[in-house]
Amino acid sequence: MNRRTAIKRTSVIMGAALSAGTIAGLMAGCKAEKKLNWVPQFFTEDESKTLSSLTETILPKTDTPGAIEVGVPEFIDDLIGNFWKEKKQMNFKSQLEKVNSMSQESFGKPYYDLSEEDQNTIMDELVAMAKNESGKSFFMELKELTFSGYFSSEIIGEQVLNYDPVPGVYIGDIPVKEVGNAWST
Repeated sequence: MNRRTAIKRTSVIMGAALSAGTIAGLMAGCKAEKKLNWVPQFFTEDESKTLSSLTETILPKTDTPGAIEVGVPEFIDDLIGNFWKEKKQMNFKSQLEKVNSMSQESFGKPYYDLSEEDQNTIMDELVAMAKNESGKSFFMELKELTFSGYFSSEIIGEQVLNYDPVPGVYIGDIPVKEVGNAWST
């Protein structure tokens, strides 16, 4: 299975697994949008670098745009900063710090300064930790936010997903005989 097929299938699954804060942000029109010279509004500079690297590890650029390219970090910064309760916000920030602590212990650098291979090693540790946690783990929350931002971006909507700005042709006057079994009786 290629990455594009996996992304399309995941988009169907994600619809039923979103948290209330994420749904609130999406309903309010929060969407991933790449901004030039983005300055984080909620996260510190180091936290935003870590967040950007984590999202790009989850959805790297291949033949389709990566998470950073479509503005997923900006989306997460906006969503968490404006729609999450303070307790959840601080917990998410502490988890980002934990990721950098793990990186420092293992490789002597923050996550965003690691090589791709070392970032994947840390990500594998996060996945393993998620399997042992009850409730929603940091990794699952991060993955949910990353996919939500990715699939709410205009770029992905137009280039990766099936995009039809005017769905179908409207035929206002068609004889019932030509329709066949489409009508119920």
